[in-house]
Amino acid sequence: MMEKIIVDVAWCDRNYGGSLGSNVPGAVVFTAPTFEALQKEAKESLEFHIEGLVKNREDVP
Repeated sequence: MMEKIIVDVAWCDRNYGGSLGSNVPGAVVFTAPTFEALQKEAKESLEFHIEGLVKNREDVP
């Protein structure tokens, strides 16, 4: 069963900022000038993070 991932989003003066929630181990943060771009950054950041977990033979949530 796939678990939903919590993404915290905030407007930071000129950019959106985001971070993956507590159900993803490690600190994963990203920024983008638009909400649509932030969604793309979130997906790419999560994929990159999971690749690193697999490479390091760590548990993938």
